[in-house]
Amino acid sequence: MVISNGYLMIFALAMMGCVLATPLVTQFASWMGAIDRPDQFRRIHHGAIPRLGGLGLALGIAAGVVLPHLSGSTRFISLKLPDMSHEWSILLAASIVLIVGFIDDTRSIGPRVKLLGQALAVLALFLGGSASRQSTCSV
Repeated sequence: MVISNGYLMIFALAMMGCVLATPLVTQFASWMGAIDRPDQFRRIHHGAIPRLGGLGLALGIAAGVVLPHLSGSTRFISLKLPDMSHEWSILLAASIVLIVGFIDDTRSIGPRVKLLGQALAVLALFLGGSASRQSTCSV
C-alpha cells in the first residue's frame, strides 16, 4: 500500500500545527490559571503542569484539515477530500467534547456534568449517523 504525498502533507501540517500550538496553549493555560499543581492525593508530578492539552491537539488537527482546503493545490484536490457539510455530527460532537474539556480544565466541573457533555456528544453522533443512513438508503 502506497501512501499519497498529499496524505503525508496533511499529516505533516497536523503535526506541525500541534507542535506550534503547544507553546501558545501552554502560555494561554498559565494566563487562564489552568495549572495542575501536585498534591498528596492524586497528582504525583513534581511541578506545576499546564492543562488545556486538548486545545493544542484540536488546533493541530484543525490545521491539518483546514489548510489543505484553503491552499487550492491540485495535490489535495486529487485526494478527493470529503465534503464536510455531511459531517456536521462529527464536528458538533468534537466541539462539545472540546468545550467540556476546556471548562473542566479551567473551572473543574463535576463528573456528572462531564458525563452529560459526553452523552450529548454521543447523541450528536447517533443523530448524524441515523440522518446519513436515511439519506443514503433507498426503498
